[in-house]
Amino acid sequence: DAKSFFALTYPSDDVHALLRALSKRFEAGRSEGTILAQAVKGLGKSHTLLLAYHLFNSPEEARAWTVTLGYNWKSPVDAIVLAHKFTDRAIPKDALWMLIGEKLGKSWNEKKAPGPDELLAAIGDRHLILIFDELERGVQGIINEARRTQNLSFLQMLSEAANRDSRVTLVAAVYYGTVEPGATLRRTPRVELRFRKTEDRA
Repeated sequence: DAKSFFALTYPSDDVHALLRALSKRFEAGRSEGTILAQAVKGLGKSHTLLLAYHLFNSPEEARAWTVTLGYNWKSPVDAIVLAHKFTDRAIPKDALWMLIGEKLGKSWNEKKAPGPDELLAAIGDRHLILIFDELERGVQGIINEARRTQNLSFLQMLSEAANRDSRVTLVAAVYYGTVEPGATLRRTPRVELRFRKTEDRA
């Protein structure tokens, strides 16, 4: 229930940072395309990612709530929202692009990741919103090292595409930015949510 979710969401510094970044991106075409929520368990990463989901998936309720916080939120009408928690469902064929292909209606080769041009062609005039929770568990759960590296390369391509083209937006949660896949996502310009403010934790 999006309306209930917004009502119980405390407007922490990190919630405001998410709202600022997404508002700038879709109102003025500015801001980084990768938002990285980085913290240990229990500080609000998953709640913040669920907030991102409701912003795009329930635009009317989102608009009513964000106005009370001083934002003029407008979700793109053609948003394709893919929310995935990697502890709940594994990556199909150990290939992150297969998961995205399912959402876009594309049957990509499980052995070869699509390039940025192929990805953008599949998106067309729409906007692809990727919301990845527990991303570390998904990548680290791939046993084959070569396959894991292939997925990290694709993830880097996604983050680079997100910074070049507003049709791709990536919101991801990891525990640590110094290990993979957080280290890969920190190679490109990004908005980081760190959940450090003591008052917000209380």
